[in-house]
Amino acid sequence: KTAIERVLGISVADVMSQNAVTVSANDTMGKAAQVLCDQDISGVPVVDEMGHCVGVLSVKDFAARDQEHRPGVHHSDPEDEHATILPTTNAPMHIEWDREDSVRRHMHTTVQTVNEKTSLIDTAKIMCSEHIHRLVVLDETSHPAGVVSSLDLLKALVQELKNTNSTPAKSALRA
Repeated sequence: KTAIERVLGISVADVMSQNAVTVSANDTMGKAAQVLCDQDISGVPVVDEMGHCVGVLSVKDFAARDQEHRPGVHHSDPEDEHATILPTTNAPMHIEWDREDSVRRHMHTTVQTVNEKTSLIDTAKIMCSEHIHRLVVLDETSHPAGVVSSLDLLKALVQELKNTNSTPAKSALRA
């Protein structure tokens, strides 16, 4: 078989990371950040109380959140805020607004998914057309079974090309 024939036979199950690390939509962003750091990953599926995938959270979402909280900008949403009244010396009381910084508030709710049988080529097409770097792999019950990233796809392609003995292109370059 040629490298291309082998690549055409690869499915998501062959390249995905198994046992998807997830965070709850009700987790704090701090807890989610800890999971990303501990697992050395840049994104994670978000699940509801039933374990179904309801979103995706990535490091880009942290950057967007931090941009939202830049000095001088205040986004008021009464359902997500509560006040802490802080006493100050020789001055009036200071009110500081603390946001409920939940994953639900910052995650992307549009989730592109695939199943384990999806081909590597179809997975790459989805990622390219949607401009995304990871797809959640769902099992038959809509629970995350794994994640396939653009790096997983690239690694599989490189591996198959490495497994190719001698290609005409290599021979032509040597001539």
